Amino acid sequence: MTEAHAVPDFTLERDVDTTALAAARADLRVALPEDQRPSVNDMVVRAVAMAVRERPDMASRLEGDDLVVPPGVDVGVAVSVPGGLIVPVIKNADEKSVPQIAAEVRDLARRGRAGALRQDELEGSTISVTNLGMFGVDRFHAVINAPEPAILAVGRAVERPVVVDGHVVVREMMTLSLSVDH
Repeated sequence: MTEAHAVPDFTLERDVDTTALAAARADLRVALPEDQRPSVNDMVVRAVAMAVRERPDMASRLEGDDLVVPPGVDVGVAVSVPGGLIVPVIKNADEKSVPQIAAEVRDLARRGRAGALRQDELEGSTISVTNLGMFGVDRFHAVINAPEPAILAVGRAVERPVVVDGHVVVREMMTLSLSVDH
């Protein structure tokens, strides 16, 4: 993170309708064992992984003078720990189901807070996800975890009036902010 000040970045924001996501999460939370029940963040991690798999150029980075596209989709997940923040990595996240990601994130977060992660579990991320929504934060701009090219900041999901097909309806909405290395 100390290298972040040298990264010329910009941030894109988008409000997204998460009504269907909330319904799918509710269904999964009933159907799955407790250790695999997903958070909203687990579902966002899966969506980010699938987006990067579809657009691998989104994960490209400069290494020296070469533009390199990493071979896998490894998503870093920001985790608060006593005295700071760590970013453990979900390796090959695009090949994992939401329940697998949920179980892995829980395990990495638990071991991270206990100071029991291996160095290789903290390295090699393609892109990161950070979420402050659970703290009531609507939107924020995240610091890029160099040498990654981008980080997605996830705000809280709240019911808001929106226009759908010409009618005002109440939908669950969330602001996503993508900070990108310029």
